[in-house]
Amino acid sequence: MDNKFKKNIKEILINVSAFGIYIVAQQMLLMPFLSKVTDSESFSFYVVFLTIFNIICTVIGEDLGNVRIVNLSNGTNNSEKTYKLVLNLLMIIIFPVCLVFVCVIFNRGILFYLLSVGTFIVGVKRFYLLSKVRFIEKYHLIVISNIAYIISILISMSLYSVLIENPMWIFFISEIISYSVLFFLTKSSLTEETHQISQSIKQIFRDYSKLSMSSLILNLAVYLDRFTIIPLVGVNYVSSYYSTTSMSKLLSLITNPLSNWLFIKLSRSSQEGISKIWNLTIRALIPAMFLLTIISGSVSLIGVAILYPENLENVWGLLIPVSIATSASLITAFLKPVILIQNKSDILLKSNLVYAICFFLFAVILSRKYGVVGFAYSSSIGRIIQLMMNLILGALKSHK
Repeated sequence: MDNKFKKNIKEILINVSAFGIYIVAQQMLLMPFLSKVTDSESFSFYVVFLTIFNIICTVIGEDLGNVRIVNLSNGTNNSEKTYKLVLNLLMIIIFPVCLVFVCVIFNRGILFYLLSVGTFIVGVKRFYLLSKVRFIEKYHLIVISNIAYIISILISMSLYSVLIENPMWIFFISEIISYSVLFFLTKSSLTEETHQISQSIKQIFRDYSKLSMSSLILNLAVYLDRFTIIPLVGVNYVSSYYSTTSMSKLLSLITNPLSNWLFIKLSRSSQEGISKIWNLTIRALIPAMFLLTIISGSVSLIGVAILYPENLENVWGLLIPVSIATSASLITAFLKPVILIQNKSDILLKSNLVYAICFFLFAVILSRKYGVVGFAYSSSIGRIIQLMMNLILGALKSHK
């Protein structure tokens, strides 16, 4: 038991380190750098681009990988070639739509479109490969890959204005290097599967569509504030709001890797073990909310003071609502693997729809009167409603 506990702690720490390196590269190096070398309008553009990138890579790459994990845990084995075929078909279907969407929103040159598509393709493949690495529990390979990512970010930033004029090159180069390192590291670890296909491509698409629809709405809900802040409160407030929320979300350094680790463990657990996790979360809810709110506010204040000092005087009114919203969303993220492994993805779908509706309605009303502060409070109200709905629906379904 003691050895098992040490192994679990070691895996969690490696997961936190891997995810932490990636978040530090994006949120503490790249985005603060872009805020200093670009104007407010251009910085807002890169915030939206990074948001779209994270959504696409998660919904296509990571979710297909999660379908593979769930199928393997249920005893449904498929050839890896089948999943790769599905991955390529998804990219063929989705990428033209995404490219049109990007072209309509962003009035940029041909180089931007080529770099954005290249970044999306490599990112999707990397996210799918990451899910396979997590399943075989070789988390140290993710650490090495993410170290390559942060080094490539640093090199690209140092070359900016010398050899690199378009910031999109930074996104593209870092994805290429990180994926290449991960691919070569896993070539010997991920052996090709030899079993016969026991599930049709149509069935995989059906399983994927159920999970991805919920995940798409979840991710749109997660990033809804970044899409709506410009039309509701104006481009000038994006930098202040983004700097506060991005620093606060650094707490996901712990919860996201812990959630991914928990998903893998629950895929091999009994119903009794899953129920224990659920009951523990309910008992710890109020203390966790209180503690995470305080930590979130402190991290935001310190982070903005160091990385975005020009926005420091604008964040005081945002600290409380942003911290509450962050703590609620972090607990919701911890519940996600418990809900998914019990095939209750419809709960996530419903709660995220409710969050999106509540947030948007409150944002329209409050931002008109209180500006960006009212916008921030809209997010915190929506997040609390979402968390309560997940807990209530999850408890009701568990007792059926």
